[in-house]
Amino acid sequence: MARAKRGALLFAAALLLLCVEGCKWFEVTVRIPDFDSRRVQGVWMWRKDPATGQFVRAGQIVFQPQAASAAAGAEDLQYAVVQPDGTAFPLRAPIERDTTTPDRVTVRLWYARYLDPGEYRVSTYNESGESPLSPQSLDLL
Repeated sequence: MARAKRGALLFAAALLLLCVEGCKWFEVTVRIPDFDSRRVQGVWMWRKDPATGQFVRAGQIVFQPQAASAAAGAEDLQYAVVQPDGTAFPLRAPIERDTTTPDRVTVRLWYARYLDPGEYRVSTYNESGESPLSPQSLDLL
């Protein structure tokens, strides 16, 4: 219990420190249709460049090797939000599996936006390459 409280306090302190540096945190829901079969390693965040109308890479979320919580029967995804200077901020999110297609998962990830507000999309990647951009856009203001 004390360890969990200490972890929560460290997270809150780190989040405040990062926000002081000009970032803003958002919870982003990502649905991955082929999580296990494609061995998805992470998510790229893409921001629409207002000058060109093209989406350009704006951030990266790296998945850590999957670990299941045996006690609760739930799965957690450990991931890291990569900051512009290359350092990574580790976080954890529950994995929600589709009951009819267990390879289809939904995760709610925290993302730190360091760039200007705008329209964002995501793509997933693995060692073979990356998916197309998501059809849905997010306005991260």
